[in-house]
Amino acid sequence: MSTQNTPRIARHLLTAAVKVFAGFDPAANIRKALGLMAAPETGEELPDEKDLATLRRRVIRPLGAMDGRPVCLFATYSPDGRIWPHVANYCRDLRAAGCRLVMIVATDRPDLRCYDPGPASADALLVVENFGYDFSAWARTLRLWPDLWSAPALWFANDSVYHSPSALPAMLERMKRSPADVVALTESTAFRRHFQSYFFVLRQAALGNPAVRDFFSEVRALGDKQKVIESCEVPLPSLLATARLQVEVLYPLGEDDPRSANPTLAAWQELLRNGMPFVKVQLLRENPMQVDIGRWRTDLTAAGFRMEEIEMHLGSNKIPSAALLQP
Repeated sequence: MSTQNTPRIARHLLTAAVKVFAGFDPAANIRKALGLMAAPETGEELPDEKDLATLRRRVIRPLGAMDGRPVCLFATYSPDGRIWPHVANYCRDLRAAGCRLVMIVATDRPDLRCYDPGPASADALLVVENFGYDFSAWARTLRLWPDLWSAPALWFANDSVYHSPSALPAMLERMKRSPADVVALTESTAFRRHFQSYFFVLRQAALGNPAVRDFFSEVRALGDKQKVIESCEVPLPSLLATARLQVEVLYPLGEDDPRSANPTLAAWQELLRNGMPFVKVQLLRENPMQVDIGRWRTDLTAAGFRMEEIEMHLGSNKIPSAALLQP
């Protein structure tokens, strides 16, 4: 075991224990601790935080001037610079709905090189050093291209989901018809009620609000995913409410629903029946809440998902995945 990571391992195990007693899923922290235990000794302690200004970036294709269309900031992780087909196709389908798309690729490659999926999938391509997760990637892009704040709307999205190309347009139409300043898809009651950040939209009233701009200007590049959730995803809705911005969640569960801590993992079938065009990669790869996914192929096929892309992506991982289950 790498002794340099001992303090971080201890923090993750302690957090996991607290989550068990609080009724939350400890799997993410346990996996992180195990990964740190297996990490090679490098002689350097891994940082918990980095200054956004010090993180390296490479612009492959710039966005150019705003043209009156909304802009999607799409964050994806690619350790070696390759872009998965399901990611490229998701971005292509978002663009087809009328937005311009900035693909932000976080990579472990020291040369910051990556495959360019082309203008059909991305209007702009930015490659960044892999550190800080999605909020860091979004904040770094907003600092690089501050004209983005003048877009009529910003769509924030990431690669943590598979999408149904047949169900996506209806969801996007609902989003466009919403009169709210902020539109999200699902919300979680973990820690405190907040909307989940795999897809949400900020419209001009929100983009022009000083509190919202200050929030993104103060985003830190954190090395721990749970800290990102606690310092970015969870506080954001409270900030929006304080700023008197209207927020609509398109696929809410009941207030007392026991699955509301993480509906995308615990209530995925109900969400699909209600028109939700996404399923979480984590659900099929790890199923951390141990829900019934025995008919996932049948359910996703019926909902219009591209099964060949999903199975190829899941089957590429060394850890057990839903791709190996019987239909």
